[in-house]
Amino acid sequence: MERQTHTILSDVDILSYVLTLQTFVVYAVFVTQSTMQETKCRTCGRGGKPRSTNQNSYMWGVVYQIMAEETGHTTEEIHECCKSMFLPRSLFLGDKEVNTSKSTTILTTAELEDYLRRVRIFAQEHLNCFIPLPNEDPHSL
Repeated sequence: MERQTHTILSDVDILSYVLTLQTFVVYAVFVTQSTMQETKCRTCGRGGKPRSTNQNSYMWGVVYQIMAEETGHTTEEIHECCKSMFLPRSLFLGDKEVNTSKSTTILTTAELEDYLRRVRIFAQEHLNCFIPLPNEDPHSL
């Protein structure tokens, strides 16, 4: 027969455990809230969570890569073309209007997904190439 031992915790041990647990819970809530909070762009003050690393990897490693293979252009050339088509903007230098495009680095997660949605539609309609959605297995379709 196995002998069971029981540890009797003192009030100080219990209080210490409770305080440690409370500290952990408060910290976990803080970390969760701080990572889920929307940020504001330093330049324009627009709110939203910045684009994610996963979105950026998908854009370069899947979307642009497929388009580059289809067209023979580099992923950098595809990036510049897509930005020109879907993120255009004009700047004035003195009295001269300069057509340029926004950077994808300043887009929020929602804005980048909208941009990528438009790029996927363009690729399908004009390049006749299918670009899978993130986490979509193209071989299962």
